[in-house]
Amino acid sequence: MSRNEHLLLDASVGILGDAGWAGLNFATASRAAGLSSRAAHDRFEDRSEFAAAVWRQRSGPYLLSAIAEALRAAGLLTADSAEPAPAALQPVRAMDIISRWDDQHLAWPSSDWESILAKVEAEVRLLDGQGPAKPGAVHAATSRLQQAVTQVLGSVEQARSAWAARELERVRQSGPSMPWLDAALDCFARPSVQMRAAVELLIASQFDPVLARAVDEQVASHVRQWCQPTRQQPSPQLAAQRAFLICAALGYVLVHQRGGAAHLDLRGQTAAILDVLRSPGDPSRLPSQRAEYLGEQVPFDTGDDTLDALLQAALTVIATRGFDRATTMDIACAAGCSEGLIFGRYDSKLALFQDASRRQQALALRLYDDFQSSVRARHGMGIADALAIREVQRPEIRRQRAIYLEQIRLSWHEDGLRAALEAAVEQFADDAVESDPDWAPAASDEALHFSLALGQGLALLPVLHPECWALPYDVVTVPMAASAQAPAPLAAP
Repeated sequence: MSRNEHLLLDASVGILGDAGWAGLNFATASRAAGLSSRAAHDRFEDRSEFAAAVWRQRSGPYLLSAIAEALRAAGLLTADSAEPAPAALQPVRAMDIISRWDDQHLAWPSSDWESILAKVEAEVRLLDGQGPAKPGAVHAATSRLQQAVTQVLGSVEQARSAWAARELERVRQSGPSMPWLDAALDCFARPSVQMRAAVELLIASQFDPVLARAVDEQVASHVRQWCQPTRQQPSPQLAAQRAFLICAALGYVLVHQRGGAAHLDLRGQTAAILDVLRSPGDPSRLPSQRAEYLGEQVPFDTGDDTLDALLQAALTVIATRGFDRATTMDIACAAGCSEGLIFGRYDSKLALFQDASRRQQALALRLYDDFQSSVRARHGMGIADALAIREVQRPEIRRQRAIYLEQIRLSWHEDGLRAALEAAVEQFADDAVESDPDWAPAASDEALHFSLALGQGLALLPVLHPECWALPYDVVTVPMAASAQAPAPLAAP
């Protein structure tokens, strides 16, 4: 691969992680790489091929290594298996997290270069006030000191990084542990640009066959191997455990922009996850009850049939084509109205989608809770959670999941949509607590965050493993329901 290709791919990761799928094209990538647009046009046939190359060379390997790291940290994947070598963890960040669990670990202080240099310069100026100096002498002395301090601190940082890498490897060699799993899940809970870019492409692949093939070759094939029961390995129980952890990990990325998410202490959730994974239950036959509320038709019931048709058409078209490829003309045709009617009610396609999403999410959360309550009353919380996961992951509701994931993806880049979705969740949580003060997800901000992460992640896993719906998730959800630290998934596609 040429230097220019490396530059283009690296620039594309940055664009995807910051601006999203809509921001990636030949012009933006070339500009960010400091190249002419011809550099991209000469190498790739179209944006789909370009995105597939980014996935194969950058995002896919990164996401796969992060998933493998989490599975190993939980003891669900052996270190000697022929799987991708761990590479996603940043040693210094990982050791900062691990040190919170073990006081014996040396927590190196972060280096504040600018404040140190400012103090050095202040000392030099103080000396200058004590006697005469030649013009420019203080500046020259300060520059030399700055260079010297920068070199010293650079050496310290290199030593710190080397130490962290050695310590991280020691933690890995010691075997599965809560500190290691906490560090592995932190890659998802506080995602880097690389992780955000990977999940952005993963969601976008639902609407791009070329990109979907790349995802299948690079990551989905491994996930299916890990999470598809066979006569040898894995067993149905192990496959479900792995799938559950992958759902939680991917979900952490999906909810990372929730207000205050960056400051949450998720150690309690990590401990609860590992406890449940270490003590799985036995699979049982789930009830045959179906979640009828997951049908494609949303009962908006606004009192305006034309508006109901328009809102439904927006969701249906975008679920099929994706937000970026869907047009207002497509939506108007599906609704049986004119584009003029759309723009008579909404300023833009985004405004229409935002309104449809806000209404749909409020309804979905309420209907999800009604379904859960009815199953829980007859079979208990653990079975109700397993049944909800099965229903959300069923192949026949792929389009409902697609619209749900598009809502989440776009909310990363559109403040109005994010605020609307968060408001729907907050209202639902308030109503749930009012009717049940002991509602588990409301026990803490961390508990609600985990519930949302798990609920959203279980909608994303079928993109990688369409048959995951058939796994016996009750081996995890039943013991999880008995744990006060592990609330239920909150899923509402």
